Amino acid sequence: AMFTEAEFKYHAYFMQSEFKMNAIFEEAKFHFFSDFSRVIFGSTADFSEAHFLGNALFGGCKFRNWASFDRSCFSGLAHFNNSNFENIVDFISATMKGSVLSFFGATLHEDTDFHGVKWPAVSTEPEEARQQARAYERLKLEMDRLNRHGEELDFFARELEAKSRVPPWGLAYGIRAYGFFSDYGRSIRRPALTLAALWFFVGAVSTAGWFGFSLASLFGLSGIRREFYPQILSDQHVHWLVPVLSGVQSVLGAILVFLLLLAIRNRFRIK
Repeated sequence: AMFTEAEFKYHAYFMQSEFKMNAIFEEAKFHFFSDFSRVIFGSTADFSEAHFLGNALFGGCKFRNWASFDRSCFSGLAHFNNSNFENIVDFISATMKGSVLSFFGATLHEDTDFHGVKWPAVSTEPEEARQQARAYERLKLEMDRLNRHGEELDFFARELEAKSRVPPWGLAYGIRAYGFFSDYGRSIRRPALTLAALWFFVGAVSTAGWFGFSLASLFGLSGIRREFYPQILSDQHVHWLVPVLSGVQSVLGAILVFLLLLAIRNRFRIK
């Protein structure tokens, strides 16, 4: 079935159809609702560069051969719930303008490619952001099943970013801080630079420029500070702000070291 560059100006209904030969919808344009629910694609299903201006429903489909949504654009909902991909499927450089791809109950082939996908911006509406988080969580779990740790981590980061727009706001702001200081466990650079800045700041504002004391304070919870600089902590002539800053630095240092080690673990795929 050849629908190359076809233009569907009204609703397109293909539900429960069966394509025994190639189904080519390359560069097709769907102006409104398109329903491919429970369609059986017996051979190649090519939707390369197709543009779905309305909702695109592919729920319950069976893709028995190669399926391509390469450079396709989804402006509305994009549901592949309960679908089964038995062969290669790619969404390379696809664009999501409406919602996150939904794969609840779907089974993806191990050669599923999301390289270069342009995911939608996180919604400012809490309910929409919650739905985005659920969709990313599902993709994360599927990547975990396929042992694709890098993509699992990326979808987990997107899930958390969406959750940062959902109440309760105390948790949401905590997630935002986690993203800012560690890029959701993916950045080695951010916690390392923050540790360096914290070391320099406290060392610079301390009397006589105690950079060694500042460094020890970063690891203060391990006892290094008290072991090497007991005189500073007990000296009554030291400004009261110094031990306060040192205590705060010790707590922040422990958190930043944890984020740094977490990023290293994730970078080198240490399970």
